[in-house]
Order: sequence, then C-alpha cells, then structure tokens
Amino acid sequence: MGEAPVDGVVIDGKSSADESFIISESMPMVKKPGSTVVGGYINHKRVLIIKATHVGNESTLSQTVRLVEKARTNRAPIQQLADKIAGYFVPCVIGLSFVILGVWIAVEYVLERNAHLIGPLGCNEVESLIRAVKRRDVSSR
Repeated sequence: MGEAPVDGVVIDGKSSADESFIISESMPMVKKPGSTVVGGYINHKRVLIIKATHVGNESTLSQTVRLVEKARTNRAPIQQLADKIAGYFVPCVIGLSFVILGVWIAVEYVLERNAHLIGPLGCNEVESLIRAVKRRDVSSR
C-alpha cells in the first residue's frame, strides 16, 4: 500500500487504487498502463510505475484547494448587496427608535404638565381636550 505524490499516467503495472478523496468513488478503481492517476491516491495491491504529468501547484489536489479557498473568501454579489443594505438599515432603525422614544417622552411630558387643562386622569385624551376647550368657550361668554 502507498500513496502517489503527483498526478500522472501509469506506464507499467496493474493495481487497484482508491481515489475517493478527489472523485468521491468509494470503490477502488483498477489502474493499468495508460490510466491516469490523481496525486494522493492510495495504491492497494501492486507496484505501479507512473510518469508524472502535473506536480506541485499544477496538481489536481492543489487546484482543488485553491478553488475551495477562493470560494470561501469571495462572496456572492447578492451577499454583498445584502451586507451593504444592512450597513444602512440597522443604524437607521436604531436611530429611528431613539427619535420615537424622544417624541414619546416629550409628548408625555407636555401632557403631564397640562393635565389640569385636559381633565381627570383616565379619560380619553381627545374627549378631555374637547371638554377643556368647551369649558373655555363657556367661561369666556
């Protein structure tokens, strides 16, 4: 048993080889003269003489690793758009919530300060305001 360090073509010998890590085939494949092998395959039985065709950065395994790294670092255009929108959307929502909180506090403050004009607590604010206006009209006559 052994591993081939490079991609190549079998020149002599016949054996079964496990290339499952690169092609996902669980069954060993028979390799004979003229068959191609991928670097890192596991040779199960006999000796194979291989002529190297691709070594180092040109090997199938190196190219696969490079493609996976590229895929992990690059984002899809739709993901970039979503990130850009989220960069504006989230701060706007947080800012708007603070503005609404400020308005709410201001309105409550004004209503509390003018409670004597509106009427007893617990009444509907609009009805109380109408009653207060009517009282002013009646008292001014």
